[in-house]
Amino acid sequence: MPLDPDVAELVQALAETGAPALSEGTVEQARSNYFRTPTPPSDEIAHVTDSFVDGPHGSIPIRIYATTSQPAHLPVVVMFHGGGWVLSSVDGHDHVARRLAAFTPPAC
Repeated sequence: MPLDPDVAELVQALAETGAPALSEGTVEQARSNYFRTPTPPSDEIAHVTDSFVDGPHGSIPIRIYATTSQPAHLPVVVMFHGGGWVLSSVDGHDHVARRLAAFTPPAC
């Protein structure tokens, strides 16, 4: 079965970076390689706010995206980014979260 064209383009772009697999080297090297990989352009979003929520071991950074400048009373989609809870961050998945916000219907 052939790869989806978008996935095939991503796989090719990743191969062209020459970066080792994320499973090779130290965690610090894997993080550095992760943030060097290409990402698609980010969608423009009307409202983006950084904040924190209390967690059992301290504050957890969150980012709130809304397609309107008045985000009160909108439906909510919660996204927990991948990366094995080791590699990425709020910034590392910003382009994915923006895409979810841009394409989620306002009354889902």
